[in-house]
Amino acid sequence: MLAKQQRLQYCSERVDWPSRSFLLLLPFFILITPFLVFLHHQAYGLFHWEVAIGMLGIGVIAALCSVGMMFGGFVGQNFILFSLIMFFINIQYQSIGQVTFGSMLVILGILLLVLKEKVFPIATAVFATFFLVTFVQFGFSQDARAVEFRVQASAIESVPLPRIIHLILDEHIGIEGIPIDIPGGAELKTRLLQFYQQYGFLTFGGAYSHYFYTENSVSNLVNFSTSATHRQYYKEQDGPNKLLENRYFESLSQTGYRLNVLWGHHIDYCSQSPVVIDHCIQIPANGLQLTQGVQMKTLDRVQLIFAAYLSRSSLYTHAKDSYLLYRDKLSGQGIALPEGSWDRHKVTTLPYLHALDRLWDTIVELPAGNVLFAHLLIPHSPYLTNADCSIETSIDEWKYQSLIFSRHALSGHNQPNTAGSRAEHYQQYFKQVHCLYTRLEDLFERMQEAGILESSIIIIHGDHGSRIMRIYPTIQNEAQLSEADMRDGFSTLFAVKRPEQKGFYDSKAYPLEYLLQVNVLTYLSNTQEPVQQSSPYVYLKSEDPLDVDLKKVPYPIR
Repeated sequence: MLAKQQRLQYCSERVDWPSRSFLLLLPFFILITPFLVFLHHQAYGLFHWEVAIGMLGIGVIAALCSVGMMFGGFVGQNFILFSLIMFFINIQYQSIGQVTFGSMLVILGILLLVLKEKVFPIATAVFATFFLVTFVQFGFSQDARAVEFRVQASAIESVPLPRIIHLILDEHIGIEGIPIDIPGGAELKTRLLQFYQQYGFLTFGGAYSHYFYTENSVSNLVNFSTSATHRQYYKEQDGPNKLLENRYFESLSQTGYRLNVLWGHHIDYCSQSPVVIDHCIQIPANGLQLTQGVQMKTLDRVQLIFAAYLSRSSLYTHAKDSYLLYRDKLSGQGIALPEGSWDRHKVTTLPYLHALDRLWDTIVELPAGNVLFAHLLIPHSPYLTNADCSIETSIDEWKYQSLIFSRHALSGHNQPNTAGSRAEHYQQYFKQVHCLYTRLEDLFERMQEAGILESSIIIIHGDHGSRIMRIYPTIQNEAQLSEADMRDGFSTLFAVKRPEQKGFYDSKAYPLEYLLQVNVLTYLSNTQEPVQQSSPYVYLKSEDPLDVDLKKVPYPIR
């Protein structure tokens, strides 16, 4: 009892009542401001029940922080303040390195020594200003990243070059890789064969990627390389993967093409491009605003909002991965903790589906001599559409590549799928692929009506497999991998339509970069075809994130 009285007396002496009032307000301003910024970027209005519930939750956390600061003594007050400021910086700027962390620690320590208890009213004034500015901006402006986009391709006079439409369909499995033993697989394979035959494509059903990860598969594709080093074409940094080299774009530019690029959040093709890109548009990756047009439970909306919001924080992500590792260790001792997958629900696919109308408009109006290069996260998970493109209104019905998909899951400690969940996820995946081809049929009908279908080069391919597998393709798991795992991971689509050429179907295994070089660059330049390697192979990565050396292993052929 005496110790408790002494502690309360210390707090009273250390922070007077006016300072305590600042402690009540400071955590709220720090926590609510980045949340408002996030909603503003998503063009998500304030006057919705899910936003009110979210703000109430943030208010409760802020109140607990305030109580901790008021009664936590000097160490507790400053530890909480430091943690809140670090979270603010991290979620605002989405990355925080060791240098930033150390610098903030030093700066905050100096401020605490110099200002002492005066730091709290000063910090409150600073973050209150941030809050008021953000609130005013929210009411009077709309963030540019949430605005409808449209690529305005450049007109070129008297250019004989055919327009090029190049679509990367993320996680599109190859035609020969479709598991026909799963209900719906044979029907989907038949539809794809008929679709590409109807429109005269050269279709390579056995196409495959050498890589499991998009940042490797696409970067090597556009450089016509097969590097055995993870992330060969990027700098080590957080945020979007900024592609440093692009031989494909260089070749097209040298041929005389104007480049127009649409990208999402996997690879930044533009900021470090070696050639001029006339127009570069980024599709917002989360697209929460679009969920307002879907009938959905309020608590589901709250879950979606905070899953997208917290995914911006590397501190949160690392904390979650640490929890999953700890959970695995305890599960081995018979102690079961929650799986920690509440935040797995994303709306990543939705903005890309929404973008197709605008993209189709751009393609129909694309002048000759232009390339439209679009990387679309379709039919990428989550699988949230029915075959007719209607959206599943319950997020419990949204399916993914695996039961739990995270950096931690890739370490092999979790089984990504059971036989049952693999089949279930594939059936939802099939529906989303059907939706995609309904939309592609709309595009080709419009191109036929505009008289440009037969005069265009159209390239459609994936970046790797569906990744709906039983075992992840890591070096450590090599002995356990089945042929189905390898097809799920590496089999992908490649189809190309060229002017005045009849279509055909080839089921042999060809790597993506070879197919792109032969069917596009060699065709445009009339040069000799590159030599195809006789034995198909793929690369496996180590579970160790610091190991950048990839291992070459044979790729199975049906």
